[in-house]
Amino acid sequence: MLPSQRVRPIVGITIAYALAGLLALQLAIPPGYVSPLYPAAGIALAGVLIYGNRIWPGIFVGSLIINSEAVLRSGLEGWSWIVPLCVGVGAVLQALAGAGLARRWVGFPNALDTPGAAVRFLFAAAPLSCLISPSLGVGALVLSGSIPTDSAAFSWSSWWAGDAIGILIATPLTLALFGTPREDWEPRRLAITLPMCAALILLGGLQLQIGKWEQQRLQSRFERDARNFSGLLRNRFADYLDVLQSTERIMVTAPHITHGDFQHFADVWLSRIGGLQAIGWIQRATAGQLATIEREARKVPATRDFAIRDRDGENRLVPLRRRAEYYPIRHIAPLTRNRRALGVNVQSIPNSTEAIARTLQNGSAAASRAFELTQELSRTGKLGVVIYQRTRRGGVSDAEHTSGIAFVSVRIEDVFSDILQQYPQMGIAYCLAELVPEGSRRLAGLDHCPSPGHAGEGGVLPWVEIFDFAGRTWSLSFVPEPAYPPLHRGWESWTLIAVGLLSAGLLGTFLLVTSGRTRRIESLVSQRTTELADASARLIAKQAILTHAERIARLGSWETQPATGKTYWSAELFHILGVPPDQATGVDQLLAAIHPDDRETLRAALNAVGNGGTAASVDLRLPERDGSSPIVHVSIEVTRGVDGIETLRGTLQDITERRAAEAHIHYLAHYDTLTGLPNRSLWASRASQALAFARRNQLKLAVLFLDLDNFKTINDTLGHPVGDRLLSSAAGRLSACLRDEDVLARIGGD
Repeated sequence: MLPSQRVRPIVGITIAYALAGLLALQLAIPPGYVSPLYPAAGIALAGVLIYGNRIWPGIFVGSLIINSEAVLRSGLEGWSWIVPLCVGVGAVLQALAGAGLARRWVGFPNALDTPGAAVRFLFAAAPLSCLISPSLGVGALVLSGSIPTDSAAFSWSSWWAGDAIGILIATPLTLALFGTPREDWEPRRLAITLPMCAALILLGGLQLQIGKWEQQRLQSRFERDARNFSGLLRNRFADYLDVLQSTERIMVTAPHITHGDFQHFADVWLSRIGGLQAIGWIQRATAGQLATIEREARKVPATRDFAIRDRDGENRLVPLRRRAEYYPIRHIAPLTRNRRALGVNVQSIPNSTEAIARTLQNGSAAASRAFELTQELSRTGKLGVVIYQRTRRGGVSDAEHTSGIAFVSVRIEDVFSDILQQYPQMGIAYCLAELVPEGSRRLAGLDHCPSPGHAGEGGVLPWVEIFDFAGRTWSLSFVPEPAYPPLHRGWESWTLIAVGLLSAGLLGTFLLVTSGRTRRIESLVSQRTTELADASARLIAKQAILTHAERIARLGSWETQPATGKTYWSAELFHILGVPPDQATGVDQLLAAIHPDDRETLRAALNAVGNGGTAASVDLRLPERDGSSPIVHVSIEVTRGVDGIETLRGTLQDITERRAAEAHIHYLAHYDTLTGLPNRSLWASRASQALAFARRNQLKLAVLFLDLDNFKTINDTLGHPVGDRLLSSAAGRLSACLRDEDVLARIGGD
C-alpha cells in the first residue's frame, strides 16, 4: 500500500473524530466535562473495523485535540495537562478493545444483517468496550483535581453512556458510508444513514434543550438557596439589633445594674442567638469620673483588674490620652473571652468613632466599619463589627442626657459559620463586602467577591444583594462551590441518557436487521428473476422447436365461436379423425369422432374452458382402426375479444407412435434392461422426491447399498450369461422382500 493510501485514512479519522468530539462537548452536562452523546467513539470503532488497528494514531491525535481544547477552555492548570494524554490513550484502547470483541463475538467483516449479529455487536461488544475510556478519563480528571471526587460516579456513568450511545449511532452510520465489502453496505446506505442522522440530530437537540433546562433549573435552585441564605443572614443581623435594643432598654431602666446581673441578662441572648461575640455597655464619663468608675468596678471580684485604657493602631492597650470625655467599656459579656476589651475607651478605635458619633447624634443603631476586635489576641485577619446605640438618663432623648452606649459585637465569619452549621450540605460560597466611597472592602468569605456577570461552577451566575445595616451599605454575594451542581443535579439528564441508550440500540438493531433483510430479499429476487429469465428463454427456445416439430407432425387445428356457430377445421384434422372433408364441422362432430369412452373427458374439458377457464389439454382415443385405437392429444384454449365474444381454439395431434416410443424410451432411460429394476437415474429422481417429502414433513428415511461379493469371479469363471441370471434372481428375491412404497434399484457394477 502506498504511503498516501495509508496516511489518508488516519488523517480522515483524525478530522472526523476531532469535529465530532468538539461538537459533542457542547452538549456536556454541568459541571461541563462529560458529554452524554459522543459520536466520536463510534467513529473510532468503525475506523478500526474498516481500516484495521493501524488507524490508532488518528484516534489518539483527534482525542488529544478535543481534550486540549477542553483544558484550555476550562482554564485548568498544573497536572490537568496530563488529562488529554490519558483520555487519548483511553480512546485508543477502547476502540481497539471494541474491534477485538466484535471480531471475536460477531466476526468482521460482517454485514450485521441478522438479529444475532446486530444484538451481539450493539448490546455486548459496544457497551463492554466503553468501560475503558471513562475509567481512564474520569480517573485522570479526579487525580488532577479537575472534578471533585463526589462527581466522579456521575461523570463516569455519563461518559460511559455517551460513548455507548455514540457507538450505537455513529458506528452503523460510518459503516454504512465506508464499510466493506461495499456490496453489503452500499444498498443499505440510505436506509441506515437517514434514520441514524435523524436520531443523532434529535438526541443532540434534546440534549441541548435538556442542558438549557438543567442550567435554568440549577440557576433557579441556586438563587432560591442564596435568597434563603441571605434571608437567614439578614434575620440574624436583625436579631442582633433586637439584642442591642434590649441592652439599651435594660441600661435605661436599670442604669446601676450590677456586673452579675448584666452577665445573667446577656447569657439569655448568648445562648439563644449564635454568632455573638460580645454584649456590653459603654459608660459616658468625664476625666474626673474615671477614677470613680475604676474604683467601683474593682469592687467586683470578677473585674478586680479593671482599668480604663486606649487602644492603638496595632491593637495594643496603651494609657489614656487626654480628652473632653471618655467612653470606656463598663460591662461586657461573656467576660471570659472578652476580658481584654473591658475598660477600653472606644473613642480610641478609629473604625468606631464615626458610628459612635452617629448614634450619639440621632440615637439610632449605628454599625462600625469592620476591624479586628480588641478581644483578638493575635492578628487573625478576621474582622468584626460593633453596633452601637446610645442610652439616655430617665428616657430623655437629647444628647446631653446620654448616659452611655449599648453595643453588640459580632465576628462576621462566626456569623456565617453558625448559619452554615445548620445547613452543612448547602455547597454555596459567600462573600460579604462593605461599599464605601473609595470602593468595596471585603468583610468575610471569599478572598475576591465575584462579579455579577461571571459564571461560576456549572455555569451558574452569582447572586448579589446590596442591603443597608445600621447605617452601613453591604454587598452580599453567593457563588456555587464545585460540589453544588452534583449535589442538586436533576434526573432529566439521567433519563435522557437511559432513553437515548435504549432507543439508539433498538433503532440501530432494527435498521441493521431490516435493511439487511431487504438487501437479502432484493438479492434473492434478482437471482430468482435471472433464473426465471433464463428458464423462460429456454422455454421459448424449446417452444420454437416444438412448434417446428408440430408443423411436420400430423397436427390438426380447429376454431369455433359458440355464440355465432362459426367453426373451422384444418385439413389435417379431417384426415386424422377420418371424417370426410365435406361433412359439417362443429363441436358435436368433434365429439362424435372421439372414442365413445373418452367423449365425456373431452366434453368436460370444453365445459371447463367455456366456464371461465383459459386452456385445457387431454389425451383421447379414436375409434378402433386396424385392431388398435389411435391416441390423439387435444389442446383447447379460449380467448375473449373486445366485443366479449369467446373463441375456442384447439389442436389435435396423432401421438400414437410417439407415445409408444416415449414409453419405450422411458423404460430404457429409467429401468435396467437386465433386472427390470429402476436404474441410477430413476433412483436419483425418486430419492430426491423422498428427501423433499421427508424434509417437508420432518420424517426420516434410509438408504441401503448392497454389493454382491465375488460377483466378478462368477463372470470371469462361469461367463456373463450366468452372472446375468444371478443378477436377475437376486433382483427378484430382493423385490419380494420390499413394501410397495420401497424402491429397489440397480445402481451399477460389473
